[in-house]
Amino acid sequence: MEYEFETQFKISSDIRLILNKIKEAHKKAKLDTNFLARASIEPNSGTLYEEGHSGPALLKFGIRVNKDYLFTPCLNWVLPDNQKGLSFSASWKHLNKTRRMIERFNRDNQPNNVWWITKSFKLPENMEFIQDEKKSDHYFLTVTEKISSKQLHDNLLWLADHMSIIKDVSRS
Repeated sequence: MEYEFETQFKISSDIRLILNKIKEAHKKAKLDTNFLARASIEPNSGTLYEEGHSGPALLKFGIRVNKDYLFTPCLNWVLPDNQKGLSFSASWKHLNKTRRMIERFNRDNQPNNVWWITKSFKLPENMEFIQDEKKSDHYFLTVTEKISSKQLHDNLLWLADHMSIIKDVSRS
């Protein structure tokens, strides 16, 4: 019986090099998703919070003041900051950790939903997804210029209308 080899390995270090390349490619593929998602507990939507359902944070038009976005002292304007914005997960692992974390605060046993959108989705001109400097599978939905808090609210409401939703993942 005759065998043909595409690559002949001379020593075990050759095999290790090939295996390491495969491992790196697999690791990158796990992080290379085409979606961004965030978990939220009802009655909150994928982008806005309801009064009384956002913890101790002050809300302006359903947006957590200085937690998610950087507001001016008068609260009428939102300033750009590339490490502030709504948090989105870029991997299933990160999303699952986030979903479990917010589930701990679900005292009323409300549905825990996942809202998602593709990375290629066309956002409003003054917004963009920026990767977290500390975690490669975490993104912020940021503002790129100073905008009114009402404009940010309208943008976030519009975005929520265009996101897909997986209902009640806490019970699945």
